[in-house]
Amino acid sequence: MKNEKNLLKEEFLLKVIALSTLLERGFKIARLSGNRNFDEKVVKAKMKSMKANGMLVPAIIVDAKKVIEAGLEIVDFETGEIISGADAARYVVLVDANHRYKAHLNLLEANKELKDEEKYKGEFYLIYALNEEIAVSRMFSEINICTNPWKGGDFPKGAK
Repeated sequence: MKNEKNLLKEEFLLKVIALSTLLERGFKIARLSGNRNFDEKVVKAKMKSMKANGMLVPAIIVDAKKVIEAGLEIVDFETGEIISGADAARYVVLVDANHRYKAHLNLLEANKELKDEEKYKGEFYLIYALNEEIAVSRMFSEINICTNPWKGGDFPKGAK
């Protein structure tokens, strides 16, 4: 799987990847075990947005092996089980978009109760981090902490 992983990364570097493509190739999604808890209010807002508009920006990923080698613990996104170095080749780790991915999974789960015309038919998209030279821990903090969400007066005229 190591050679396949390297080929996959070369093939998809600087390309947006559909989650379905990764899943078809046997890859799974992981997250940092120490990442913040989900804010259900944020997840619900993301669900509403994604159902209405699809995914507008791809999630950012890195190879799980790199994260484990950096001394960080990762878990399977869906099961919460810790990912060992031996299993790392089967995973990519979300650096950004944990709430969006949770919303995507919730929407797919909700489809079980909906009529066909009401179902969420969105795809989830990912991209490898553009700068993989920086330390993984720094990348996580730069992407997730160094933000300044828009407030009411920040929206361009007509963008509300």
